[in-house]
Amino acid sequence: MTRVSIPVAIMLFALCAAARAQTTQPSSAVDAVAPYIGEWHINATWAGGNALDARNVFEWGLNKKFIVVKTFVKQEDGKEYQRYEGIYADHEGKLMYYNFRFDGEADVRPMECEGHNVSNSWSVTEKDGSTTNLKQSVELIDDNHFRWQVATQQKDGPWQTIMDGTWERVTKTASEARAK
Repeated sequence: MTRVSIPVAIMLFALCAAARAQTTQPSSAVDAVAPYIGEWHINATWAGGNALDARNVFEWGLNKKFIVVKTFVKQEDGKEYQRYEGIYADHEGKLMYYNFRFDGEADVRPMECEGHNVSNSWSVTEKDGSTTNLKQSVELIDDNHFRWQVATQQKDGPWQTIMDGTWERVTKTASEARAK
């Protein structure tokens, strides 16, 4: 009969528990954004007529508990600049978006998740003191496309769509890469 010392048994138990904790993580609100991991591109036009040529890069953050997204916009001269950086996180079971902008502004937005649709809304105080309400949503169409809609509202007026575009995945999904 083999004898196992108590310190070795404790170490084995701890290693098994740690391995089990890493493989059986509970679901998280961040899971709603996980299908977006990868690089995406959009070439669209805002309602006002301005062109938008941009890319988003979604990456796993610390211990796959967060998703970091960076948005890069191409300027008229063809140079690209980073306009946004955000972090999706689960806060008490609710998906939150921590948004940082190129101009130094930042905000935190609770997200709504329904099926493949992820959305949020917020208000902006303009320089003249008026308030503009905004709402946006993204909805996964398939593994390689998502629809992005943005609308604005002045005071109690009607909502006006200012963007309705489709992002296309630049880096293909793992299942698509295996199929080739």
